[in-house]
Amino acid sequence: KGDGTAAINNSANASSITDNGTGDYTLAFTNSFGNITYVVGGNSAGMTNADSFIICGLGDASVYRTSSNIRFQVRYAPSNSAQDRNYVNTMFVGDLA
Repeated sequence: KGDGTAAINNSANASSITDNGTGDYTLAFTNSFGNITYVVGGNSAGMTNADSFIICGLGDASVYRTSSNIRFQVRYAPSNSAQDRNYVNTMFVGDLA
């Protein structure tokens, strides 16, 4: 849940989420990955429209991604602006430590 108070609705290996500002979150993992080369995917949507939104990392991978957490933004593709969305879906694939 990305609008209002950010919250984890369903999780597999997600322990907490921090709201860093509009459309900007840090997700902590319950069990760390073995390294920072895990795959990141995601999408988001509002309650009433299907505009183009993307999930993206911030800056250099070594800055926004560790084996125990990841910082990411939800951005509206046409204007490249960070926005809070009702639904933020993320997926991570990699070897656990």
